[in-house]
Amino acid sequence: MAYQRVNNKRPMKSFMVASGDQALVAGGVTLMNSSTGVVNIADGQLGIFSADFNSTVANDVVPGTYDITNAASIRIIQGTADSADPSNSQYKYPLYPRPFAASAPIAGTTDITVTKQAYEAPTNTVWVVGDTNALATGGITATDETSYSIGISYRGRIIDEMYNRRNTQHTIVSTVTPDFTTLGTAKPVDWIIQSLVEQTNSNSYAIRSSRPRFQGNDPVVALALNLSGTGGTAVAALAAGTFLPIQNTANGVRGITPDAALVATLQAALPAGSSILTADTTTGGTVTGGEADVMAFVALDRKTVSVDKVAPVKIDVNIGLRSGFDATTVYSEKTSRPGEGQGLGRQLDLEWKATEGQNLYTLSHQEDPVINFPSPVDTTATYNKYTVHHKTMYQMDTFNATYNPMKEIILIPTTDTTTVAAFDAAFGAWLTSAGTGITS
Repeated sequence: MAYQRVNNKRPMKSFMVASGDQALVAGGVTLMNSSTGVVNIADGQLGIFSADFNSTVANDVVPGTYDITNAASIRIIQGTADSADPSNSQYKYPLYPRPFAASAPIAGTTDITVTKQAYEAPTNTVWVVGDTNALATGGITATDETSYSIGISYRGRIIDEMYNRRNTQHTIVSTVTPDFTTLGTAKPVDWIIQSLVEQTNSNSYAIRSSRPRFQGNDPVVALALNLSGTGGTAVAALAAGTFLPIQNTANGVRGITPDAALVATLQAALPAGSSILTADTTTGGTVTGGEADVMAFVALDRKTVSVDKVAPVKIDVNIGLRSGFDATTVYSEKTSRPGEGQGLGRQLDLEWKATEGQNLYTLSHQEDPVINFPSPVDTTATYNKYTVHHKTMYQMDTFNATYNPMKEIILIPTTDTTTVAAFDAAFGAWLTSAGTGITS
């Protein structure tokens, strides 16, 4: 028996990125037209081709009826813009034509592990402070001439790098209440919430300050909530890409424009049936503009830079009731935690550039701009990610074999349901014949 030498090689990665919601290449098609040079696969289309040259279907598409008995080894291939005419490539010297992108041969007789990671939306941290109606107690109690303060601390990769794990960035917001009894303030809790929300937002990088020279930098916004949904913007009615007014300032109403993931986070984390008021300290303590019952703190993503190679963007926020509040009774809960998500185009684009993007053109990288192939990953899209771990093994002599781990990554946009269904069926059938399958 040959001796297999153990090694710690990193697997070589190859990417196949589908687009256009196309069905797989039909069965019986040969990869290359030898007379014209045309590759029989469309730009962004996937195909599963036999790589078993001892088979009667060598270089042909493997439809779902084939298995390892007549296609013991396969390659997953993706068409490119060069497929239709490789001799007239879109890539200029010193780059070279890429008629297709392909995996290494995947042998059904070796160990194969395939996982399918469906798109998972990212989440943001949300803290809610005050009675949410879900509890019999937990509300904020207003007291005359009292200092109310909240501590806001931040965690995340960028925070640890800019500060450190032990001495994190933090902000303290505070307000001192007037004599509500003498003034006859109708809604003293609203006054406290409006004041603390305004203090927080004046430090937020998302809310343009009334003092432009002193713009805030904190990755957080505060929300004033009305539990009955009276006034403001109903949480249930939030829409991606639609401006959400948060704070009335001396320079006008300011707010944020949430994406679909942030909308989903807010709708899951904020009290059901509530609305987000446009906080305004000039009407604090009255019912004008809606009465604030509860406040929420929403962590924002870190700001990216022009050339940003760091995938994590989420920041965690922790809230502490420092003074004025009875911390033993006032409800204060983290109702959503930060999550980077899975299958985001930006993450996968960075992964491609750090691996295959460097391997495709490995010559001088000193030019400006760096010469390389454009990334096939759409940074604005979301993807289902298939990861195939397998290996190649070559017998060098009687006693030694070389083992090479391989890793194939197939990306299919979540909107391309036709491609996902076709790939699951065809690839899944071949894997089943090889004694394995796709693990979701």
